[in-house]
Amino acid sequence: IMYPERLKFQGSSSEWMNKKEHLRRLTFRLDQHDKGNEQDQKKALQALEPHTNLTELHVVGYKGNEFPSWIPSLDCLVKLSLYNCSTPEPLPWLDKLPSLEVLELRRMHSLRFVAEKCDDSVHPFFPSLKKLTLWDCPKLQSWWRNNNNTDGKSRNSIIFSCISSLQIHYCPNLTRMPLYPTLDEILELVDSSVEPMRDTIYYGESKMGFKEAKVVPFSKLKCMFIASIQKSPPELWLVNFTSLEKLHIRDCSQLEALPSGFKHLRSLQSLTIETCPVLDLDQSPDEWEGLEKLNCLIIKEIPKLKSLPMGLEKVKSLREIR
Repeated sequence: IMYPERLKFQGSSSEWMNKKEHLRRLTFRLDQHDKGNEQDQKKALQALEPHTNLTELHVVGYKGNEFPSWIPSLDCLVKLSLYNCSTPEPLPWLDKLPSLEVLELRRMHSLRFVAEKCDDSVHPFFPSLKKLTLWDCPKLQSWWRNNNNTDGKSRNSIIFSCISSLQIHYCPNLTRMPLYPTLDEILELVDSSVEPMRDTIYYGESKMGFKEAKVVPFSKLKCMFIASIQKSPPELWLVNFTSLEKLHIRDCSQLEALPSGFKHLRSLQSLTIETCPVLDLDQSPDEWEGLEKLNCLIIKEIPKLKSLPMGLEKVKSLREIR
């Protein structure tokens, strides 16, 4: 529905949407350039309440401070995408969607917190969420406005119970969010903080561990892309990544040597390293010896590289070098 704020509702004319029980996918595309129409947008979306059978909702260009009150009632909603919406307020209803598998928050330039506080009675946390995308949310600081429980424990002991794919791009201030030990498809961190990754690794090593997840953090992850990371990940951060098959590292200006634990990537098949100005691949010759399945190596724009890296001769499985 293009520009729903321009619609005129009379009497019960808005109820027609709610009667469409076979409607599965709905997109609201609002006018992002018409200043001063926030109330019209809010009224229009509130009036256009869909049937609870809806499984996919996309909202583009919404400028209101609050989203429609009917969203938490969408028990069948599988995918939710919010794009270029201006709300600075948290979205407390997100964890009330029991069937939500895919959540995308893109270009939410005013959003500082995803939720007001964590409802400890909701268990497990986001029970169906498999894929999360946070893209270009520069003001986003933390998942919760209040980072502490009443007992003083850190919020980052809360985990996504079944998440498989996580993409965080251009969210440099996001330092606290639910942990994600069960990732098994892809992890992308681009111009974003590594602190949530660090917290996930450290919590897995703590006495508490991930009893709910029943998994070693990142031990099932298959693909990882890291770019424009200013702060280095924790020591030995790659030790757990024993199932990783594809790794791409780009634009990491602080990376001076291959990360410790690199040799534990025994499932790695494809490695790309590019545009790392201070990286010296000759510093860690022993880190290559564990790469038993590596068959593709791509190295681009590494100024300190004058010849093939020392130790690479230990990799017998290589078929392609670029």
